[in-house]
Amino acid sequence: MDSEIEQQEETSFGNSETNGTEQGKRPAEDADEQKSFKRSRNSDEMVELRILLQSKNAGAVIGKGGKNIKALRTDVSTSV
Repeated sequence: MDSEIEQQEETSFGNSETNGTEQGKRPAEDADEQKSFKRSRNSDEMVELRILLQSKNAGAVIGKGGKNIKALRTDVSTSV
């Protein structure tokens, strides 16, 4: 009985003409690229994060006298 319900749910999500696949699922976009960015949770790898912001907002990120940057370096042991 459960297999009948599952089969009905699969067929009710749409047809291949509307979304371009036979199974009613949309194609994965950049699946290979996403896999390359995954990392294990137990890893000690270095992660680099770059953020673009407007010059007028840079002061808020840095903080008065570099307070926010200093806090990042000490509290989270990062290099900025």
